[in-house]
Amino acid sequence: MNRQQCLPVLLALFALCLPAGGVLGQNSEQRAAAGAGMQPAETVRIDGITYPVPAPWAGHRVRVPAETLRCLVLMPRELTLGGMEISLREEALLSFVRMAEAARAEGIVLQADSAYRSAVYQEAIYRRNLQKGLSFQSIARHTAPPGYSRHALGLAVDLHPSSAAFGRTPAYAWLRRHAREYGFVETYGKANSFGIVWEPWHWEYQMPEEGRATAGEQGRGRRAEGPAQATAKMPGTTGPGSKETTQKKDRN
Repeated sequence: MNRQQCLPVLLALFALCLPAGGVLGQNSEQRAAAGAGMQPAETVRIDGITYPVPAPWAGHRVRVPAETLRCLVLMPRELTLGGMEISLREEALLSFVRMAEAARAEGIVLQADSAYRSAVYQEAIYRRNLQKGLSFQSIARHTAPPGYSRHALGLAVDLHPSSAAFGRTPAYAWLRRHAREYGFVETYGKANSFGIVWEPWHWEYQMPEEGRATAGEQGRGRRAEGPAQATAKMPGTTGPGSKETTQKKDRN
């Protein structure tokens, strides 16, 4: 067999040795994400790799209003776990302060350990965990992909302890009775329409249309305007000048 006859045989043998998807140096999830010309309906791209958005997040991408950043206000330190710097939209903060005061009058303490988080922040969470060797799919079981967390709206609050244990606290029982009086709802209840596992600690302010432009000067917190007040503390996030805040846990 001459050289010209050998070449097709060698190429065929080499192709058989390639991993599925035909790209060396990628794991099975990355090859599936690349799609081989079959792109899924919804994807997230991190560090040059495109990942399919899995259920239950697919179909629930969050559209963040353009005015969100300029409407963020730092929560009073006494309402955050350990005095962390955490931001909410001013409209949500007004109601949260009133709700926390009403709860305190009945001996219930409401403390936030997370609130506003941007898509950039969520991406940093994923990047950090991907670098640890976790798969995109496994991270998505517990953390919303970038662009899918409702915390980016500046209306959602995670209350301490942000775990299933919160569902057994007097604070949770109080919220079930009174939160709607202040515009807050349990986003991911036991039978939520998102199909997401129960998150009793996650509550979200339902902003009335007429209140969007009128919350104005009534805020009880500090305006989150710069690095001296609300700079990201997690490595790999947006850095000085952003309106990111310290957070306790990597959550939805």
